[in-house]
Amino acid sequence: MLLYHRHHLKTLRTATYTQDALEKNYSLLETVFTHSPIGMMVQDQARRIIRSNAALEAILGIRPEVLDGMGTPLSSLITDETARQSLLRAYYDLLTHPGHLLKVKLPIRSINGQEKWVVVSAQTLLENNEVKGIFWQVEDITREENALRELQRVSSLDPLTGTLNRRAFMQLWRRERGRALRNKTPLSLIIIDLDHFKQINDRYGHHFGDEVLRHTAKIMQHHTRDTDMLARFGGEEFVLLLPDTDLQAALEVAEKLRTILEQYTIKPDTQQSITITFSAGLAQWQPEESFDGLYKKADTALYRAKQAGRNRVKVYATPAA
Repeated sequence: MLLYHRHHLKTLRTATYTQDALEKNYSLLETVFTHSPIGMMVQDQARRIIRSNAALEAILGIRPEVLDGMGTPLSSLITDETARQSLLRAYYDLLTHPGHLLKVKLPIRSINGQEKWVVVSAQTLLENNEVKGIFWQVEDITREENALRELQRVSSLDPLTGTLNRRAFMQLWRRERGRALRNKTPLSLIIIDLDHFKQINDRYGHHFGDEVLRHTAKIMQHHTRDTDMLARFGGEEFVLLLPDTDLQAALEVAEKLRTILEQYTIKPDTQQSITITFSAGLAQWQPEESFDGLYKKADTALYRAKQAGRNRVKVYATPAA
């Protein structure tokens, strides 16, 4: 039955139809529309919706006669302006280039408030290269899109701490570096290294060491901005990228995190509570500088913090000429 429907849908999309022809084919449309899980509708030459199915209403949460008065189909339901403009451009191309296929993926909010992802496709119904109508299909891909996005999210995180992993961090670094270069805004990096972490592992075991890492990451994530990027680079080392942040502001962030962390205690099983501290080095990115160059500067400052006694923050100082 599904293959039968697909065959006739293909016929409908590729044939040329006048308004009379559309009317005569309603019985065929009725069968296809009734059984298809894909939302469908047909607009006539005046862009009025003259036929639709129950699947469309279920996906959009709206009756077709209401949708008919909302301009370009679906445009007012789209939750992202870039996606809305993409649909409008594709719709214009569809009308000005008869025979072209419109196909876009869109985030929408249905009338009942549900956030969804849909694939919208449309093709003109022609007679002598004149547009006589438009056939639309709307497929709900929310489940597949959410699964894909969750897979992407999980694959970008460090499995122990939930911070970014190195690969994901480097992708964001390239984005932020380009933005800082275009907008001439500051960009700073902090390297954070937990103090005496090997001793913690040796004394209390790796299970407790893992708990310390999770504890530290949670505190830092809670006390940084959504736009800041925290990643675990391995072992007990974290890096924090701060967009729109100069050296002085980055120092204030690092000192705030250091002070907050040392105020917390964490208790191994049957043991006395211990305090976790870190040492940090920070540096500000210079235009055209590579990540390796920026990292090396911050790492140099971190080494100075360790040498000075740990549990402190040091700023990279440009060597005197």
